[in-house]
Amino acid sequence: IIFSVCTVICNATCMATPGKPRAAQLEKPAPPVGCKTKPYAAEEHFTESAYTPHTVTVGVLALFLIMYAAFSRDVSDSRSNISWGLGFSLIGFLSFCVVHLPDGIMLRPHPAFWRLVLGLAVAYFAWLVFMLFQSVSTMRWMLGFFDNSLNTPLPERSYASDCRVLTPEKPCMFSNVLDTVNDEFIIAHIAGYWGKAIVLRNIRICWMLSVLFELVEITFQHALPNYLECWWDHLVVDILVCNALGIWLGMLTCHYFHAKTYSWVKLREIPTYRGKVARIVKQFSPINWTSYEWHIFRSFKDLSICLFLVILFNVVDNNGFFLKYILWVPPRHSLNSARLFLWFFIGIAAVREYYQYLNDPACKRMGTTAWVALGIVTTEVAVIIKYSSQEAMFAVKMPSYIYLPWLAFLGLGLLWAALYYPSLRLGWHRNAIVSSNLEVLFYLMWVPLVLLFVLGCPDLRWGQEWFQNWASGLGLA
Repeated sequence: IIFSVCTVICNATCMATPGKPRAAQLEKPAPPVGCKTKPYAAEEHFTESAYTPHTVTVGVLALFLIMYAAFSRDVSDSRSNISWGLGFSLIGFLSFCVVHLPDGIMLRPHPAFWRLVLGLAVAYFAWLVFMLFQSVSTMRWMLGFFDNSLNTPLPERSYASDCRVLTPEKPCMFSNVLDTVNDEFIIAHIAGYWGKAIVLRNIRICWMLSVLFELVEITFQHALPNYLECWWDHLVVDILVCNALGIWLGMLTCHYFHAKTYSWVKLREIPTYRGKVARIVKQFSPINWTSYEWHIFRSFKDLSICLFLVILFNVVDNNGFFLKYILWVPPRHSLNSARLFLWFFIGIAAVREYYQYLNDPACKRMGTTAWVALGIVTTEVAVIIKYSSQEAMFAVKMPSYIYLPWLAFLGLGLLWAALYYPSLRLGWHRNAIVSSNLEVLFYLMWVPLVLLFVLGCPDLRWGQEWFQNWASGLGLA
């Protein structure tokens, strides 16, 4: 009641600019936020009452829930008190976010849902900043304080202990393959690349992500035992089966929504209750579908934009593996699932804002969710670097057969870009000789990555000893 009365008084007694009536000030449009022109986004095809801010109602309900929980429960257990206090602090913060945070360009199912996602992203970012000022032992203790199953060292699991495809001495000849398939990461691969296809809506970028992640696993397998995999696990199980299935299902979903005919009717114009219920259910589908045209090789700017996305998505994926390894969080723990679900919804909004900023001349700055996503990624990397250095977890030096192929790939890639895009701008690419030489250079720059795969896979290591001796002779190791 006090909250409602104060809100009415503040609205009624708001100071006006001298010499101008208050009504004239209220008629001014709100200042633009990101790419918006109104303080609250609304969809004209649903119902007007669903887009009223309800500021007082949400505030009163949130305060009532907090006060009721605070005064109605037993406070003798300190562990429970801290858990409930932090939980309802988050509820109070999210209640504010749902009402007062700026809207983005996402409307379905409701702008308040995307304000909630932004609020969760800000809360996660604040938690990461808090982690940044703790020691790794303190952080493990804190996680174990809230969950007794944590703060216990994880058993090191390697997927490359036996890389034989056929095992005739065992009851099943394909027992190694079946052990690899019967793993929680199989579902994670399929669902993850389905989500990436939904977020990015481009099959080329999805395949780039798929291949690059397996190469990153080989790159950091000296630091994470979980990244040790057989060649057929990398190439067949992950890339050609699980990731390909997830990408195919994701692009199939994109094609369905792209080909769908969108015709929306307001809820009050539907005469039957069954039709109203069906319309409410359809509110959880897109209002329309925007296909992303990234044009990877059209210009150096477009290439840089796409490479930035690919690197960012791979950093997000690898951060999850490093964080669970450093903080001793089991793969099946709910914290890992919660982080992935949060990143999925953050990615949908952030990539949409990123694409809008790059392709809409009227959009002068990138959206809020995209900026928060960049802050989260950066802080996750900072936490990993700080925690790993405290216990010298990754003190093992990266082998020369890992970093030298990467350097060769980067050098050839920069050389190709430095030659291709000026020739494209000047029209030299129409010359058959220039075009063929550029094409040879383009395919040549992928050879170091093939070499990385052959040298780095623990069950292959073809020519690894010779390569290390050669690098040592040249002083590169």
